[in-house]
Amino acid sequence: PFRVGGGVPAMASLVAPSALSLAPAADPSTPGGLAPAAGPPSPAKGQATPVTRQPSSAWTNITEDESTVASGPAMWKERASSLTRMSVAVVLHGIGTGLIGCLIAILIRQVQELGYGDNEQGGFLEIAVQAPPWRRTLSVTAGGVFGAVAWYWLRGRETVIVTVEQSLQGAKMPVLTTCINGFIQDIVVALGGSFGREAAPREIAAMWGGHLADTLGVSKEQRMVLVACGTGAGLAAVYSVPISGTLYTLEHVLNWDLSMGCVLPAIATSCIAVVVGGLVVEDEGLYEMPNYSFELPSVRMLLFSALIGPLAGFGAVSFRWLVKSFERFKPLPRVPLDFRSVKEGDEVWLYEHDGSGYEVRRSTKILRKTDDSVGVLMSGDTVEKDLDEHEFEDSHPEGARDWKILVIMPAAFLVLGLLSHTFPSLLGNGRALAEVAINRQRNLSYFVLLLFFKAIMTAGAIGSGAAGGTLTPSVALGATLGAIIGESWQYACPNLAPVGQKDDAPMSVVAATAFLAIMLRSPVTSIWLMIEFSAQGERPTYMLAFLHGDTTGVMHSKLLIGMLLPMGIAIAGAIAATHFNAWFWEYVQPRQPSKEATDPYTPAQEVLIPSPSTMKTERSKVWTHDLDLDDNPMKATGGYNRLSMMRIDFASPAPKRANTSLALGCSVGQPAPRRASTTLAFFGSEAQGTSEGQHEKSEP
Repeated sequence: PFRVGGGVPAMASLVAPSALSLAPAADPSTPGGLAPAAGPPSPAKGQATPVTRQPSSAWTNITEDESTVASGPAMWKERASSLTRMSVAVVLHGIGTGLIGCLIAILIRQVQELGYGDNEQGGFLEIAVQAPPWRRTLSVTAGGVFGAVAWYWLRGRETVIVTVEQSLQGAKMPVLTTCINGFIQDIVVALGGSFGREAAPREIAAMWGGHLADTLGVSKEQRMVLVACGTGAGLAAVYSVPISGTLYTLEHVLNWDLSMGCVLPAIATSCIAVVVGGLVVEDEGLYEMPNYSFELPSVRMLLFSALIGPLAGFGAVSFRWLVKSFERFKPLPRVPLDFRSVKEGDEVWLYEHDGSGYEVRRSTKILRKTDDSVGVLMSGDTVEKDLDEHEFEDSHPEGARDWKILVIMPAAFLVLGLLSHTFPSLLGNGRALAEVAINRQRNLSYFVLLLFFKAIMTAGAIGSGAAGGTLTPSVALGATLGAIIGESWQYACPNLAPVGQKDDAPMSVVAATAFLAIMLRSPVTSIWLMIEFSAQGERPTYMLAFLHGDTTGVMHSKLLIGMLLPMGIAIAGAIAATHFNAWFWEYVQPRQPSKEATDPYTPAQEVLIPSPSTMKTERSKVWTHDLDLDDNPMKATGGYNRLSMMRIDFASPAPKRANTSLALGCSVGQPAPRRASTTLAFFGSEAQGTSEGQHEKSEP
């Protein structure tokens, strides 16, 4: 089932051959190593199926079908009850998230003082710089050892860590496991770990929103909105950025769902969380710099913005590739197993949902095994279960814990600790480095080394198994890149470059905005994050006066055009650079066309398909295409695969609920695979969703 609207014809379409990558993919569940390059991917373990949201009706618990039937007092009573529950949930959500922000801020400060010593005069940069080199190395290495041992224990437990993306799809996030995972992140970052700490408050606040929704009995749509609001409100609470938190929810998580059922909760939760978190969290911006947004931008600054945008875009794409490359070596919670590798007497761990709706691992004993089934006895059960090969694989069997995290993470953090002797600003989530870059506290060659080492250390920390984000490291890298390009531009073209110390800080902030926009894939949120991080926003007194009809202050601020315009130009250049990068690699390494036909889809026949919307049979066109899988691991054994793809263009408008079954044939050579999964991607404004089918084992 997929969420749909009404009134516009929909097209159910399989991913086109041009969207398929013929290179073997990392996803083992994709037949022949294929993976779609665009569209919803086949969901892997630990990942939720992406769903494109339609406009929300989160303030009401009545669906379209019910609203056509319900009427009168009963309907209004139900709507009032739903509105009341949602309103209470939003207020409690904001308060709870603010308290979470306070707790995280206190925890981080205490751990920093424990590791590096007390310094009442400044932030983490001052604390780290005043600490002796041996203490910096000891603290960050201790953070790596602590994180490795803690995550080694936590990730292998029966209770599984549930991501925010999974919670948005309805999964329940376990309270204790989620909180422990978040606290581990913050402790490791506080001790100097080089990755972002924004993931912890997002996850804990999203968990809080989901449990509030379950307790108050709101609808599934409302629950998803509350979980989404938790991600933005958590970010807002720990950094005191209410506008950015709201935009993060709407743009990054809800994909610009601007219905009142999403906008109002997003605003309320972020604002309440910032007010409550303000009891502990500083609210004057992360980076100290004069307010440049009230001045009109110079022509030289606009020229620099046009120059730095594409460079920041290429830099962000490179950093993203670097992180993904390191993540290939990331230790797993437990070693994955398959049907062929297990034998009688083995003890494995299988996934299932307990009675409370949580996903858990259960220790399982293999009592017997045949060619196509196993007999298992799960912990706590007294009756043996028979699982065929497909059922066993669907339970995601795992073996012993992956011990590599106990070696890789301490080693990566030890390298960071040794580098901190000379480069103390590498420590932490990136705020220290951003401050150094914005204020130009080092020379050009020093900044080049900082840029290189920060990128490597952040990617290495994430690749070694650390659970964290890249938001603040991206800001640091972008600001450092801005300092490098800005200083070089001032030296090479003094007549065209911004001059004077007053322009140094804006150059780094503009570069950081463009870099962050590409990494976050949310340009509007990135702009306001940097506006609020650098305290360039409207003054509260001006806004209060504006609400009372006095526009003098707002006009004096010039609507922040002094920073918004350069940021917008830089982001436009960065986006253009990423599109050019994609086109360039497509041109250099084009996908090989199918051998069957130049036109990938050819009309095969017209078939009669029952339309649930009209309850009658409609004539719809079916298009088919056979694609040879040249880059196939089975080629080494002489096998030959062919993927038959089908597209259906429905003749009638899509119904509110549509269930479509498509048969995909896969002719398989020797040796036949044990299991093949097929993902159907449905595109169009009417229907969004995925459907999975399994290829039954058969003779070649």
